[in-house]
Amino acid sequence: MSDSKRYTSQLQLNDFDTDSQARLARSHALIVGVGGLGCIAAQLLTIAGVGRLTLVDPDVVELENLHRQILFNEDQVGISKVAAAKERLQRLNSEVRVEAKQQNFIYQLIQDEEFGTPTIILDCADNPEATESSNLFSVMNSVPLITASVYRHEGRISFFNGQGQPCNSCLANSNLGATCEAAGTLGTVPNMMGALQADAALRYLSGYKPPHKNQLVIFDFETLSTSGFSIESDQRCTVCNSTVLESGAVSSYDTLKGRISMDINQMQPTELKAAVDAGEALQIVDVREQDEWDASNLESVGAKHVPMGDVLDRISELDPDAKTVVHCRSGGRSAKVVEALQEKGFADIYNLDGGIHRWIDDIDPSLTKV
Repeated sequence: MSDSKRYTSQLQLNDFDTDSQARLARSHALIVGVGGLGCIAAQLLTIAGVGRLTLVDPDVVELENLHRQILFNEDQVGISKVAAAKERLQRLNSEVRVEAKQQNFIYQLIQDEEFGTPTIILDCADNPEATESSNLFSVMNSVPLITASVYRHEGRISFFNGQGQPCNSCLANSNLGATCEAAGTLGTVPNMMGALQADAALRYLSGYKPPHKNQLVIFDFETLSTSGFSIESDQRCTVCNSTVLESGAVSSYDTLKGRISMDINQMQPTELKAAVDAGEALQIVDVREQDEWDASNLESVGAKHVPMGDVLDRISELDPDAKTVVHCRSGGRSAKVVEALQEKGFADIYNLDGGIHRWIDDIDPSLTKV
């Protein structure tokens, strides 16, 4: 933290200390959609000191949306929303790195090497395709997801921790079915819901009173009432239910998962253990985030920690001629890293099948699953 004075108010909270602020500074929030929800969420995360924001939205600023998209002004009508938002956010807090992507949110975008793996995703979009893609990415990469939607005077919000079932697709009709333009809304409603998304994200990222997972909360701003219930796993879900997936069901998940090349070499945990025991020279790279590494790691067998988002920046620390094994939590993130490193000339490289979770299951159950 280069200037802790700006964060004085939150640092005065009980259980929110300099370590909490440092966790925010190390975090990367991916915000899908820079409309009524995304504008306020991005602004609040920026001024709170989240270290990196990636904004994704294909649209331009429009006059009829200014009543709820509070980052923009009349002079910016017709220009890219993400470009306008980036300029404003960087003036709010120069310590925060802001990236602007003017395009639709699709899975290929997240495979772009400059993105890495975000610490959290905020689904602030108002279309089902982007919401589905956010959920798919959350499940495949074990990244927490905060999703919200608005319909007239009603707002909904849910937090999923990205650690298996349930997911947003388990929640029937999770998208309220109409955009703000089509159904109409007061600008206050999406702004309040976006603020709630930011609040949940800050609590999760800092470790300060984290939000309750797998719950849907509904706010009726006309009657000032709330309701909520726990989200149960849908055993028919074709996104997060492994039994359904293994049965051969065709889904969007299958399509996206298929984009991870099946040409990469896989190594089983038992094979890695045998190679370690035999004294084979190995380069083991853990590409998870810092908090995952801190909770449990394979340092005892020689693993080196290089978070996914830093791999290409720190590629000089890796030997392209060494036999390399890359792992993450369950194999999704590491598979992408293997593909990227293959393109950089790493020939003898393997993805640890099932990640550290399968290592824990098959080799060392004393380690903690996170």
